[in-house]
Amino acid sequence: MGAWEHNGSPKKSFLVKRDKHGMVKNVTLLQENESPVENSDVFTLKRIYYVNKSSSDLRKVISTVQDSGGVEPWYTLIQYIFKGKEHQVSSVLPHGNAKTTKPYARLMSSTRNALQASLNGKETVSNALDNVYRSVGDVTHAHSVGQLPRGPQDIYNARCAAKKEAENPTSRGPTAEVRGVWELLEKAKREEKEDVGVPPSFENAEYIRTFLLFWQAIASFENISLTVTTYRNLKLHHGSTKKPPVFIGPILMHKHKDWKTYSRFANTLITECPDLEGIIACGTDGEKVLINGLKRNFRFALFLRCFIHFKDNVKRELQQRGLSSTTKNLFLAEIFGKQEEDVKYTGLVDCGNVEEFDSKLQGLQKKWDEREAAENNSSKRSSTFYEWFLKEKVRQIL
Repeated sequence: MGAWEHNGSPKKSFLVKRDKHGMVKNVTLLQENESPVENSDVFTLKRIYYVNKSSSDLRKVISTVQDSGGVEPWYTLIQYIFKGKEHQVSSVLPHGNAKTTKPYARLMSSTRNALQASLNGKETVSNALDNVYRSVGDVTHAHSVGQLPRGPQDIYNARCAAKKEAENPTSRGPTAEVRGVWELLEKAKREEKEDVGVPPSFENAEYIRTFLLFWQAIASFENISLTVTTYRNLKLHHGSTKKPPVFIGPILMHKHKDWKTYSRFANTLITECPDLEGIIACGTDGEKVLINGLKRNFRFALFLRCFIHFKDNVKRELQQRGLSSTTKNLFLAEIFGKQEEDVKYTGLVDCGNVEEFDSKLQGLQKKWDEREAAENNSSKRSSTFYEWFLKEKVRQIL
């Protein structure tokens, strides 16, 4: 639908009151000069407004909500609204940097790749353009105008890009690398392979094995999961933080998320570079099958848990139990501590030894159970929050 113009980002705060069962009882709009009570259940609604440059009666609204702790939900509401009757945006204006008055249509990457591939032969520019034009189905079968080459200039641009890549392969940039990854993924799907590894140069293995290898499943698409590893290069340091920078390590694309898949990947890394068997520490997002698969290969490694994921999991559990923001903040402060101006109050995670941790946790059991029971939420779960924390999280801290 062309370009959009930003038209404001207002915010509104709402005070939510709940009944004894944790259900929403009343929602009140807070005025701009009204300050909510400390630790109250307050949510902030932010709307971002846009106006379509090609049709001034078309609006786009992006709405997000934050709770009193600044945590946003997983979903964002995007609305397209006409001020009057809905209609087709027939004349799309060009973007601001366009040199012509024609609407801009981005050339699809598949067509751009086909143009570059056509340069390997000895066809003329005209013949190469016609071949690519027919290969994408011409105007009768193309899915969008972006599939069709626009003219000889596209051939010249592709030739210039191919020449630059040939002269300086190290400056290919992420686009070429991503294209290679997708080609590998498509090949794996055609051959019905279970998993595909995308390792970097193993000349960096000495940096990986001396410090920390962090594993995390970060994406899932078309029933394909993506697990990425990162490591710190101890021979480099940031000028400001003085810490070694983080680099992307080997990547795994896989269909199955079981310990065998992760174990095979770790075994492949050790096969390519046996020194990796001596990794002294591995950090993960806490996925059990991932840890079980890695432990079978990195026998000397200490397995650590990402603190951000750990804290998010605790927040999510408290949220799912229907507790109010005030109660959730009390639990979080007792587990992770809190900062008030210059004073730092310690929590469970700050305990110096196992004995101190056990003593502090046992002292919190009665307080946690009574606090949760006061909101009548314990009946919704087969176990209390204390029992869940004892079973799921204590090992990760110790």
